[in-house]
Amino acid sequence: RWNAEVLLEAGGLSVFVNRWSILARAKQPYVDWVNSMDDDGPTMVLEYKRMQPTVYLFNALEGMTLNEMVCEFFWQAIFDIELVAWMRDISVWPANRTVEMFYEWFEVELVADLIELGRGRIKSQ
Repeated sequence: RWNAEVLLEAGGLSVFVNRWSILARAKQPYVDWVNSMDDDGPTMVLEYKRMQPTVYLFNALEGMTLNEMVCEFFWQAIFDIELVAWMRDISVWPANRTVEMFYEWFEVELVADLIELGRGRIKSQ
């Protein structure tokens, strides 16, 4: 169990992860697009989807605002990953996706301090 004594014995917060993260939360246009699919899948509810944002890890980019980072480096990848998470057929994805459209469909938040509380190795899947 984690508590103050365990942290002090470990020398403080020595479990920082050397990454930053972007949390991407869906907005209504994404949910509307998902629910427009004729794929016999479940109906997505905005409130439920927003409680489970996707977290994207990346190397720290000092000296840039969140908006600069997203606009310059990440919006296309995040958009594509969120779309493919629901529909693998890219022919039904929205055409002409732009950074403006990305911000209409997703809210993003920067998290600069990631702390590992788990035990054992992190495994990729």
